Amino acid sequence: MPFIQGTSSTQVSQVTQISQSENDGSILAANNALTRFQDGEVIQVNGFIGDGPYGTTSGDFDYYVIAMPTNSTIQVDADAYRMGSGLDPFLRLYDANGNIVAFNDDSDLNDSFLTYTNVNAAGNFYLQVAAFNNTQVNPFDPASGNGATSTGEYRLFIGEAQFNPLPIIYGTDNSETLNSTAPGGSVLDGRLGDDILNGFGGNDTFIWMGGNSTFGAVSDGNDTFNGGAATDNADITGSNLGDHLYLRSVAGVAKLDISNSIYFNTLTFNSIESIDIHGRAGNDSLTVGDLTGTGVTGTVTYYADGDQNYLDAQLTTNNMRVFGGTGDDTYTTGSGNDHFYGSDGNDYYNGLGGTNEVDYSRYTRDLHIDLSNKGTQDTGAAGIDTLVNIQTLDGGSGFDTLIGDTAANYLIGGAGNDTLIGGTGAANTLQGGTGNDHYIVQAAGDSVVEFANQGTDLVETALGSFTLSANVENLTHTGSADFTGVGNNLKNVLIGGTGNDYLVGGGDNDTLIDGAGLNTLQGGTGDDIYAVQSNADTVFEFANEGIDEVQTFLASYTLSPNVEKLTFIGSSSHTGTGNVLNNTFTGGSGDDTFTGAGGNDTYNYRTAGNGFDTINDFNADNANAAEHDHIDLTGRGLNFGALALTSVTGGVVVGIPGGDAVLLKGVLIGQLDAGDFLF
Repeated sequence: MPFIQGTSSTQVSQVTQISQSENDGSILAANNALTRFQDGEVIQVNGFIGDGPYGTTSGDFDYYVIAMPTNSTIQVDADAYRMGSGLDPFLRLYDANGNIVAFNDDSDLNDSFLTYTNVNAAGNFYLQVAAFNNTQVNPFDPASGNGATSTGEYRLFIGEAQFNPLPIIYGTDNSETLNSTAPGGSVLDGRLGDDILNGFGGNDTFIWMGGNSTFGAVSDGNDTFNGGAATDNADITGSNLGDHLYLRSVAGVAKLDISNSIYFNTLTFNSIESIDIHGRAGNDSLTVGDLTGTGVTGTVTYYADGDQNYLDAQLTTNNMRVFGGTGDDTYTTGSGNDHFYGSDGNDYYNGLGGTNEVDYSRYTRDLHIDLSNKGTQDTGAAGIDTLVNIQTLDGGSGFDTLIGDTAANYLIGGAGNDTLIGGTGAANTLQGGTGNDHYIVQAAGDSVVEFANQGTDLVETALGSFTLSANVENLTHTGSADFTGVGNNLKNVLIGGTGNDYLVGGGDNDTLIDGAGLNTLQGGTGDDIYAVQSNADTVFEFANEGIDEVQTFLASYTLSPNVEKLTFIGSSSHTGTGNVLNNTFTGGSGDDTFTGAGGNDTYNYRTAGNGFDTINDFNADNANAAEHDHIDLTGRGLNFGALALTSVTGGVVVGIPGGDAVLLKGVLIGQLDAGDFLF
């Protein structure tokens, strides 16, 4: 295979463009690079014949060194680079002794073309590109020869074996349409402006230097897209064939948008930063290499609209966005942070490296997705999918269940009442979205994210402690070990487990429900409710922190300081004791006994069915405002005259229509009047 050296080349392969400047005058300067190319490959070089120091006229010349094995054949094509170049190129090929072995002036207008086969021993050959009418020179003598009057840019193609030089169609800096129908392909150079470049056949090269270019009717050959230095936008529309697209060596600051189904064996992109690829109809196969170049941070976007699509981007380090089609698709990406948009069909997603996401947000039906399941799984709405190396999930608007694995997951529920289950490994982020969401937290570093007014949400955890984040209302401990649960400024419901729990409410009206064990319940500010199942529990309130209530089915209970209300929720007999505050007592259907223990206490009989109750220290002294108790009959349609008062040993029995009766111990019948009752 031949080698080629030039004066300012870089190592290349496939169909690649080399920037070329003026030569220093002889082959001695042609030593800056070495390139190897395979059968059928073409090296493309851009150069300039300009004002130089050789001879009596202005034109200089460039040299390239080609190492040719025995019986190898090269073909060389030199074209004026673009319309208005002013250069009439001339080719000379020298052997290692400085003898001309091939030359050509005009093969087609101002273009030159030559073919040479080396039948001798392997060695170096020296290709000179000059202007017409320059004199023959000694390739080893930088001071020999004369220049020529014509100058300008040229494009040089050097290939092994047979190749047909591409015709070049030049545009201007205006907006225009360039068409090529050459079976072997063409070079369409749009220059500046918003151009339409149509390559109807062969291996085409499209060049746009700026603006928004549209590439229509792209063929099924090996096509090359070269963007300029500006920020470019290219829209490429292809045929409706099955696709195989290969992207490699992409650099620059342009954006490429390929729409429709395109069939390519190989595509090379230069000066392109981000790529949008539309598969459209057909079964598409896309292989993506790396985007490289100075300052390149581009994102590749693939729209797989066909029936069965295959994406292999394992070698890319760039971030990819993949929009799935309606069929059974297979997507594998590289080390970037990739975003897959879930689609219908039975799909395979493999993110390999990076932090990767599968987005099912377009679905309205319920989803069930488990990242810990690396095999196939029935997602519900989106088919039977396989998710490997995926860290982030986006649910839809249904009632979704999203389950994490041992990685640091980000689970997003979206609309609907979702269940998000974090994994047991690294810290996870769980975001439910709108709806009444259910979070199961298994890792200590997990974060639960909710925004205001997004429903009533619940966290369940077996961890040793957990504090509710903003905009999350409820917390339940599901473990058996000791637990500390802390609320926030919303109306929280905090539920303990079977261990010794410490539940702390926040700044609103909270409900604290103990479990088994020795528990401490602290509601904080607000009107809090305590559901107490054990007399061993401690209810803790500071003064002036709202009107608080204990609800219990225990046979007896005594209110702790700074708690105002006691409600028995059982059906058996109950003994309830208050404190020095103004307490409110509500009994059940059994025969209950209450002791107010000071303050203006109220005994609630607003509904019937309370049994025969006893109040040990009812104070009927209307003159003592600080110690005046009341029986509350509000809402029953009664008045003082409807009550049956009966003196008994040690007190008075108050008969209430509806079957209820209350014994007021230590009270005389004459002490009672309508002021002792609330109607």
